Amino acid sequence: MTGGDPQTEAHGLYQTALGLYGQGRHGEAAPLLGRAAEAGHVGAMSLLGGQLLSGRGAAPDPVRGVRLIMAAAAA
Repeated sequence: MTGGDPQTEAHGLYQTALGLYGQGRHGEAAPLLGRAAEAGHVGAMSLLGGQLLSGRGAAPDPVRGVRLIMAAAAA
């Protein structure tokens, strides 16, 4: 996704990631969630934070996971 509104693009990435996540394709969802989280998408921050805490679909990184969840809560 390029050239459009960053929030719209982030929401599209998040929706695609949710579909993958719902199919159990957690590893494929994680990079999309990361891109959406970097753009400030609160849902992506929260879900990716949980993935990083649990190590589901991403290498465990509890420090980054907590930071993302805290950022989502503060948004």
